[in-house]
Amino acid sequence: MNLWRVVRLAAIAVVVGFLFFELGTPFWLRYDIDRGSNKIADLAADEFARTRDSSKAERVAEEEAAERHMILRSFTILGNPKDAVRVKVTKRVSVFVLDDWGPTDDWYIATNTADSRRIKAFNVND
Repeated sequence: MNLWRVVRLAAIAVVVGFLFFELGTPFWLRYDIDRGSNKIADLAADEFARTRDSSKAERVAEEEAAERHMILRSFTILGNPKDAVRVKVTKRVSVFVLDDWGPTDDWYIATNTADSRRIKAFNVND
């Protein structure tokens, strides 16, 4: 009798853990892409400020995006204030079940646009 109770509890724990992972992934994805896109923009802006070469700055952004399993969709040097950079990145994560189900398909793809801290610092008093 105790064995069945342990088996049931283990089965419930597996189902709850599975649901937590499947339904929690979109929240983690949004957090990760927001944090990552800001970091990518900051690194690219720093590279542009140091080298004044937009292609090198874009390459830095592409490399950083690839390291974070993101795709760089657009890269823009905003010029003034202080050589700010704007990037747009996309990230897709895979899960076990809900990824291929129509109503939840877009839960696991995120796109974010971020400006480098150079523009944020400039706009503090605006």
